[in-house]
Amino acid sequence: MDSVAGLFLRELMFQYRGLGPSDSVPEACYALAERLDLPVGVHVGLGPPGAAYLATPRYRASLSNPLLLEETLIRHPKLRLYVMHAGWPMLDEMLALLYGHPQVYVDLGVISWILPRKEFHRYLRRLVEAGFGLRVMFGSDQMLWPQGLRIAIQAVETADFLTPAQKRDIFYNNAARFLRIPRHTNPLAFTWLLCQRPNPRMQPTGRRGRGIPLGRHPPSPRCGT
Repeated sequence: MDSVAGLFLRELMFQYRGLGPSDSVPEACYALAERLDLPVGVHVGLGPPGAAYLATPRYRASLSNPLLLEETLIRHPKLRLYVMHAGWPMLDEMLALLYGHPQVYVDLGVISWILPRKEFHRYLRRLVEAGFGLRVMFGSDQMLWPQGLRIAIQAVETADFLTPAQKRDIFYNNAARFLRIPRHTNPLAFTWLLCQRPNPRMQPTGRRGRGIPLGRHPPSPRCGT
């Protein structure tokens, strides 16, 4: 156990390969993760619009159903699994999975900044009001556009249906519990990752190599100006 402390499997993107949780390759990964006690993040839900017609022809929206993970969870009861993007848009199925399997968490992933704010808040509010606020973790799925982190943070901060304590749970406490981060760890040690100014070299570029105008967004209350 000590040799794998601090490691986790993220992001398992079998949906883009057209593979369900019970297929042989995903099943082998889940079995290994359970044996090594590794937390696992699984892509469940939306991809780029028209994903099946672009670079991932095997992507299927039908594999977005979180309940497809149920047999995997039964076979591997000690598996520490979180559903990325909170299974959007299949809210009822996500709630059913969370209710039936108390070990499952979700992260907010890309829906925290790519969805219209009203839709994101509607989805998040249902998760919290259904009683699962302690199993929702912050996420942004951000790899290329650092400003997306600011938008994602602001999306949670502006959710007026959340208390300050609930926001802190989403931003830190829930993930600390799921990942078993030692209680003495200072969460401020990680905030520099969220507060760096955008690197222009990491922003998307057009065909001629020019940066795509990203617009200006208010800074996160947690990151300052």
